[in-house]
Amino acid sequence: MGATRVKMLAALLAAVVLLATGCGDDSSGDAAPDDPEVTDDGGADDGADVSSDEDAAADDSTDDDSTDDGDDGGEVAPPSDDSADDGGEDPPAVDPALVVDGNTVTVNWDAVTPTFIPPAAGSADPFFHIHSSNAVDGFYLSFEMYTVWGGAWTGETGTFAIGCNDQVADSGICVHFIPVSADGNDLGADFGATGSVTINQLDDSGYDLAVSGLTFSDGTTFDDFVMLG
Repeated sequence: MGATRVKMLAALLAAVVLLATGCGDDSSGDAAPDDPEVTDDGGADDGADVSSDEDAAADDSTDDDSTDDGDDGGEVAPPSDDSADDGGEDPPAVDPALVVDGNTVTVNWDAVTPTFIPPAAGSADPFFHIHSSNAVDGFYLSFEMYTVWGGAWTGETGTFAIGCNDQVADSGICVHFIPVSADGNDLGADFGATGSVTINQLDDSGYDLAVSGLTFSDGTTFDDFVMLG
């Protein structure tokens, strides 16, 4: 009986030791899978978030810098017109159509906006009419050149005296002038203008005249000028 009891106690002790050893292995085995969870929840996630934030910050910084650089480059203004003008030459001066200096008048016909009217077909008193416009040019200078009235000129080319008093002796080339500041008085109304006109062309298609010594009865004198149109 004593030996049997000893064997039973030894077997029981061995079972207890084996049971204790098995419980320890299960505990250590359960702890191993917990380690990655701790790592994932804490270190791995926090590291990913920080990295993402840094990447986003870097992207924002890159975008801002590139955008600012692009904007700064695009907003550089070209040289102003004033600076360009200062560096260039001034445009050539254009002479005015009319300059009055006392009793002396200078006409620049190139600056005039003229009206040219050839004789009307079948007219009993045909004449060429060339004149400036008081509304456009600021003065009225008119040449009425009659081809029938006045025996000294009948429409041909050449040089002829300005005269509109005598139907037989004069040319029938009548000149009228109203300056800018006139009160409406037509200086040519008395037909007292004198001088000469060289007619190089005068027909339905246009005119080419050179005027010399044009003087009115009040003493107004014109510098010689050319009329082309």
